Amino acid sequence: MTESGDCDDGNPCTEDNCVGGFCERTHHSSPCDDGDPCTSNDLCVNGICASGDLLDADGDTYPAEVCGGNDCDDNDPSVNPGATEGPVGDPACIDTLDNDCDDLTDAEDPGCQ
Repeated sequence: MTESGDCDDGNPCTEDNCVGGFCERTHHSSPCDDGDPCTSNDLCVNGICASGDLLDADGDTYPAEVCGGNDCDDNDPSVNPGATEGPVGDPACIDTLDNDCDDLTDAEDPGCQ
């Protein structure tokens, strides 16, 4: 048997209640934090905090490379694999960035030549 305050298992994905001296745990689905800095929108599933979406800090729909995605600069929404560089005269050709994540900056990118 247990005291009423002894039922909390510390799991954010369960609701713990003491009923008749015994602990009863109910799983729920609600937002949680799985502790992984590379995921967001984590959600409780069957009593476990499940990873959500890969981190996309700049909101351009491309997750950060450091988290397994393909966005080479997840702090700038104009820099991602879907961006373009070129033709000549394009503002992306004079910003000194690798806007399209192809490892070529403006002076090296054929689209800007």
